[in-house]
Order: sequence, then structure tokens, then C-alpha cells
Amino acid sequence: MGKPGRRPVLDAMKKREILAIVAVGCSRRTAAGYVGCSPSTITNEIQRDKLFAAEIERRERSAEIGYARNIQDAAKDARNWRAAAWFLERRYPDDFGSRTHGAVTAAQLNGLMAGFAQIISEEVPIAVFRKRIMKRMQRTGGKFFRELILNKKSDVEERAIRNATRKDANADDSVNKTSGGNSDEAYDGDKSK
Repeated sequence: MGKPGRRPVLDAMKKREILAIVAVGCSRRTAAGYVGCSPSTITNEIQRDKLFAAEIERRERSAEIGYARNIQDAAKDARNWRAAAWFLERRYPDDFGSRTHGAVTAAQLNGLMAGFAQIISEEVPIAVFRKRIMKRMQRTGGKFFRELILNKKSDVEERAIRNATRKDANADDSVNKTSGGNSDEAYDGDKSK
């Protein structure tokens, strides 16, 4: 509930309108614009009101299933083969999506970044520097890097990251033992670079 005396931004009427809008396949952002609130207001209401959350989820899935069924029905007629092609391109973009020459898929990018992580974990001997490089890679890639690389790891990527983490922990232990806890002392390279 909101503060005492404060009217909720999303009253029962606005919630019904939001549900009707998402039921026809529109986004929550579109629904928010229609009822005159921010998309985050809908997100906050979903977190507060579990019944509203369940109903909005059900309506979104129902719209998705209905449209998929319509495409499937249209594709049954050989003259409407484009409906099937459209569905496959969007449902399975890695297999059926059209790509320009030289385009990279998310899976290929994941593999590349996992390869970089593996190389860094093997070639950079000091854990402090290895961690600093990994952080810079994450910052440089921003949200895209985090979503693709950190959330969607293959078995190979998981192993590479586990090995890098294990190596970091072992390196931290050995550096702390040899340098009395100051890992910067273990590096004797030129710091002016």
C-alpha cells in the first residue's frame, strides 16, 4: 500500500485497462503510456499485488499463444509459407534468422568472450590484474556483455569461468603468503605504463 491518504497511481480502472491492452499483445510500455503512467509504475504494482502480477502474466502468455496459433494456422496453407518462415526466423533466430554477411550470433559472441576470459585466466599470472581486466571488459561491454556473457553461459564457458575463479582464489592465497598480504608487491613490472 502507499502512504496513508495517498491515492494509488493504478486504481482498479487503470489495472483493467492495462490487462486489456496486454491481452491483445501490446507491451507493458504501451499500456503504461495509454493509462498515463511510467512502465516502472506497472512493475512496482506487479511486485506489490500478486493477483495483478498473475493476471498480467496470464494475459501476456494468452496473447502470445493466440498469435502463434494464428501463424501456425496460416502456415498450414502452402500459399502462406511466409507465415511459417516469419515464425521460424523470430522463434529460432540462430537457426533461421536472416543475417548480413559477417554478422555474429549471440552464441558466437558468448564463445568469443569465454575464450578471452580463458586466455586472461591462463596468461595473466597476478589475480589482482586479472580481476581488473575482467572488470574493464564488463564495463566496456556494459549491459549487453552482462546479459549475454554472464547470464547465458554454455558448459564450456561455465568451466572457463570456474577455472578462472579457482585460479584467482589460488593466486590470491599464494600472493598473500609470499608478499605479506600486499599483492601489488608481487608485481615488479614498469608501473609507468
